Amino acid sequence: AWTWAISQGDFAAIAQTLHAFTIFYDLRGWFQEGFDTLHGGLTVLEMAHAQSPTDTTIQLTLGHILAACGLLTSRLGQYAQAQAMLERSLTLLRPLSAPRVLLEAITILGTVLELTGNYVGALERYTEGWELATALGERWVAAVCRLCRTGLVGITQSLVGPEETYATLQAVMAEWRAIGDPRWIAIGLNYLSWNAMALGRYAEARTALAESVALSIAVGDRWATSYAYRGLGLIAQTLGEHQQAVALFRQSLTMLTELGARQDVARLL
Repeated sequence: AWTWAISQGDFAAIAQTLHAFTIFYDLRGWFQEGFDTLHGGLTVLEMAHAQSPTDTTIQLTLGHILAACGLLTSRLGQYAQAQAMLERSLTLLRPLSAPRVLLEAITILGTVLELTGNYVGALERYTEGWELATALGERWVAAVCRLCRTGLVGITQSLVGPEETYATLQAVMAEWRAIGDPRWIAIGLNYLSWNAMALGRYAEARTALAESVALSIAVGDRWATSYAYRGLGLIAQTLGEHQQAVALFRQSLTMLTELGARQDVARLL
């Protein structure tokens, strides 16, 4: 369907298959392959937009595919390129009546900004995404933005005390369990483990990460699995279990290397 849509220049069909393609490649960890596949559509849309700059269907689809390519590019650790794609996506999408597609670009850009140390910009995007998703009744996106926002202010920056962060994360995790998305339950458990470690609750952190590993393996999310192994390694290191820590770090490193996630590999090394 994707190949046919590209060959025919059917922008509505491209938009319909785009979200599924993005989730598929991201979940499987096929970041480079996913980007290469989507880039063919991006090239077609760039040419179409240059020829018909006022066509809103083309503009919407181009904004959407830029967000998708930005996500996969960020997974590869190419943050400057990802940020440029996502900012252009927002420029294209903001004038249109397509808030759900806009939400996707806002949320991904927030993550990229956080990873590059632009915490003010990241907080603005997470807050914007949370407020817009809540107003639209987009429960899933609202939960994503709230989790990311809590992690940023409570774990990365420590602007909020660990006990308050713990209470907020418990509420967010209750929301994710109610939604029932195993992938994001696993990601949320990774956040919770960092907070539990800050509170010295290492047994609780280990339990959270063990569940995260099980859920991530079940859905085939190697990226989230690698992060959970890294977290388990950090707990082992903190508790003086150094041989176990090295083994866990190597498990994580092997997965991240296979995924081509260069920035994550650098951190782990």
